[in-house]
Formats: sequence, C-alpha cells, structure tokens
Amino acid sequence: MAVLVAKTALLLFVLWTEEIFPSWMKLGLSVLIPLLLAVFAVRVPRSGTLVDRTGIRIRGISRTRRLAWEEVQDIRSEPLRGADLSAFLPEAVAYAYLAGGRRKLLLHVNNEGYDMDHEIAVMRAAWAELRGTGSVPEAPVA
Repeated sequence: MAVLVAKTALLLFVLWTEEIFPSWMKLGLSVLIPLLLAVFAVRVPRSGTLVDRTGIRIRGISRTRRLAWEEVQDIRSEPLRGADLSAFLPEAVAYAYLAGGRRKLLLHVNNEGYDMDHEIAVMRAAWAELRGTGSVPEAPVA
C-alpha cells in the first residue's frame, strides 16, 4: 500500500510540475486520483469469495455476484497462464463452473499462502451437501 501511495504522490508531483497539462486537468486529476486510491484502499481488502448455506458470493471491487449451489456444476483449480512470467501471480486459481460451460473466478482462492486444494475440497463438500436433492450436475465441464 505504501508503494501505491508513493507512486500516486509521484504522479501528482509530475502532473503539477509539468507545464504541458492545462490547469483544469491538473485540478481534476488531483481530486480524482486520491479518491480512486481511497476507494481501492477500502474495497480491495474486502473483496473475496464467501461460502455459506445459500451458495457462493464472489465480492469484487464494484459488485457482488451470488451463485446458488443449484447453479454450480463444478468447482476446480486450473493453472494460471503466464504465472511463470511474474513472481507476483499465483500459479493456480479456482473457478466455479456454471451451466452452459460458463465459469466464474473465485477471488482470492489460489495457491498463494494456503492449501488451495483443501479449500476447494471444503467447497465441493458443501456443494455436494447443499445443492439440493433434485439438482444433479450436467455433463462434465470440458
């Protein structure tokens, strides 16, 4: 977070010291950039995947997506393409597969810092128990 604040301060410094920007742009960006930084500082730590008796809630920065257990066809991890190019990316992430082959990324369910396979196993056990008796998964998701 400190790095983000320092980069924001540097950006605002360059904005105000260069003469190429009109004053209305300087003023507007000086208000907008710290406001966006504050929104990210509050919303990013609150984002994630929450599991309860009704289903899965995927809480992002701007919205929350709810998946009922009956909608979910599969929950599994997949390797993240391009993860070997950056030290900051997880090697694998988890997805919830829905009817029709659509998939939703389960935010913060990855192999960074904890046992992702255990987390997926717990979610799959809850899904198997709570999806309902009349709900059977469709054909396996490719």
